[in-house]
Amino acid sequence: MKYFLTCVLSCVFICVGCVSSYFKTPNDLAKEHATVYLNDGTKKEGELTIQLETQFTNENSVTLFNKETKQTEKIPMRAIDHYQVKDNYYFLKEIDMDLNGVSHLLFVKRLTGENSRMQLYELQQRYKSTETGEDRKLYFVSLPTSGPYEAINIYSKQLTRDFEYKMSEILKDCSSLADKIKTKTKGYYIPSAPSLVFPESKRIEVYKRIIEEYNNCK
Repeated sequence: MKYFLTCVLSCVFICVGCVSSYFKTPNDLAKEHATVYLNDGTKKEGELTIQLETQFTNENSVTLFNKETKQTEKIPMRAIDHYQVKDNYYFLKEIDMDLNGVSHLLFVKRLTGENSRMQLYELQQRYKSTETGEDRKLYFVSLPTSGPYEAINIYSKQLTRDFEYKMSEILKDCSSLADKIKTKTKGYYIPSAPSLVFPESKRIEVYKRIIEEYNNCK
């Protein structure tokens, strides 16, 4: 019996701190193989752990474990530009999720190409992020004039109020596209209407269409 208890306790101590690799969202992952791209132009590979999903407190760092050296490194958040897992890229942005003026420093998935002149991002959330406890996805854009960490919620008044005037002014260097937006051409316009009237799927389509045309504008 004593031997049995000793074995059990040994197993418990060995397993303490053991966390299996997983990727639930860009801000909730553990020991996931990733490449981290830093603002100084360097990159590091290892098993990345980020735990920002349940506590939006602008955590100061993420951890990266190097299998070869068996060393765990804490990397300051502000030192990171983005990280890559498989073929997906996740960029660090200051975002207003709930349109209440409160910004959170989180990683968002890039949906547009690397050299896109405008960028569209997706934030996936879990852990009762809605009243029904369902996952939710939020979308943000970085404009040609945006700062390195700036991404605007697609429902922000900064974009939705007088969309045709604001967006056409932002993209005025592409006159043909700006004219389509300003004249409310179908497929290039987002009205200031409730989501039930103009659903999110249509908003995303409009942004993707505008971004693609802006990228190809000569």
